[in-house]
Amino acid sequence: MSHPLYSCYLSLSPHGKGIPYGAGPRNNGDYNHGFKPLKGRPEEVVKIPEVTGDPALAQFLRSTNDSSTAFLTVGCASGGDEFEHGHTFRGYIEICFNYREIASEPTEYFGLFWQFSHLLHQTRFAEQVWISWELEQASFFEKGFEGFTCVIKINTGPRPDSASAYDAWSKTLLMHSKVIGLPFECSLLPVY
Repeated sequence: MSHPLYSCYLSLSPHGKGIPYGAGPRNNGDYNHGFKPLKGRPEEVVKIPEVTGDPALAQFLRSTNDSSTAFLTVGCASGGDEFEHGHTFRGYIEICFNYREIASEPTEYFGLFWQFSHLLHQTRFAEQVWISWELEQASFFEKGFEGFTCVIKINTGPRPDSASAYDAWSKTLLMHSKVIGLPFECSLLPVY
C-alpha cells in the first residue's frame, strides 16, 4: 500500500476569540472583514469579500451554512501563490457546531475529525495537500456561552500552474463538505 500524498492532523490552539468579531487589519497585512452570520442565509454568501474569485469557497459556505446542517462558518480566506518551484493555493475555513451544547464539547470535534480523516483514507484521496484542524476556544458574547470553533487550514503542494493548485484546493473543500455538509436533525436550540 502506498503512502497518501496528503497530511491531515488535529491540534489544540492556545489562542481564542470572541464571536462576533469586528473588521480590521490583520497582523500579516491582510484585511479581516469581520464575522458575518450566514446560517440559513445562503443568498448572503455573495456579499462575503473572501469568496470573490473562489467559487469552491462560496459553495462550501453555502452548503455548510444551509439550515439542514449542524454547522455554521465563522471565518474564511483563500489565495494562490507563485514560487520558484510552482504554484500553491492555501486558505482556511473556520466552522462551529450550531448548537450550544455541542459547540461547548471539544470531544465532538474529535469525532468529526475522525470521520473526515477516515473518508480521506477510504476514498484514497490523491491530492498533495496539508490539512490542519485546530480547535480554538471561543466566547460567544451575544449568545452568552463559551465553546469551541475549528480552524481548518488547507495548503496545496506545489503544482505546475495556478489552475491545478486551485483544483486541489477545490477537491479538498469538497471532501470537507461531504462530512460537514450532511443533513443533521437535532432538538437542541441553534446558536444562529
